[in-house]
Amino acid sequence: MDEKKYYAMKNNAFVRDTEADIVYCPQGEVLRKKSVKKDGRTRYMNKSACKMCENKCISPENRNYWKEIDFYPHVLVKEMKRKTEN
Repeated sequence: MDEKKYYAMKNNAFVRDTEADIVYCPQGEVLRKKSVKKDGRTRYMNKSACKMCENKCISPENRNYWKEIDFYPHVLVKEMKRKTEN
């Protein structure tokens, strides 16, 4: 198993692989580049993987059923934010 994918799954994080230009989600799925923002952030997503995922790391306020995550050029890891329970 790829080290970055393993790290993402073990640490409940999103991990960017700059060589392949992909991101591994906490479930081990691959998110692909969607766009590059004016401020340099790269946005990654995978609608089909998120639709099938049972973890649902998206905010309840999000109208979309998929996760979009942005990385600045120097950032390689983002921990998944915990869901707040009401």
